Amino acid sequence: ISYLNMHVPEEGNYRKVDLTQNFEDGKKYLVPMLTKTSDLNWIEWSCKVFNENVKVILGQNVTDRLELENTYELLVQNAEDLIYQCDKDGNLRFLNNRCFEKLGFSMEELIGKNALELVQEEYKAEVSEFYRSHFEKKAESSYLEFPIETKNGAIIWVGQYITTLYKAGDKKLANGFL
Repeated sequence: ISYLNMHVPEEGNYRKVDLTQNFEDGKKYLVPMLTKTSDLNWIEWSCKVFNENVKVILGQNVTDRLELENTYELLVQNAEDLIYQCDKDGNLRFLNNRCFEKLGFSMEELIGKNALELVQEEYKAEVSEFYRSHFEKKAESSYLEFPIETKNGAIIWVGQYITTLYKAGDKKLANGFL
């Protein structure tokens, strides 16, 4: 394991993890490592301690996954569209920057709040039924237009495409929508 430490870059805060000392049972560590050609790869290390003398350490190259996640995050955060994610009960879990700009609320004011609270009162029943029906039919995606209220009380109409989100590895068990 000490050999691996030689491949951790010296720059930045990378030396905070000593691969010979810092592994703990059940914890994961994301560590940049240099290849023979000095390319930077991100390795996700995990550890399982079986007893005092047996410790299994696994490393997986997650560089491509991190790059894909970063690209996706940049696309979503810089989109002109309002993009948000809710759990199956309609509670907001993620909103892109455009949501905060357009609606005037802060992250603390919206995360955890039920999305229906933003819908204008006379449309709440219709929107609630739309979501219920969407999940009941196990629809992949659907569309609805309705008004929402900004923090300053202005009413804006949104055309919303929703996509069902499923639990990882289970295309039958919906756990929210985007």
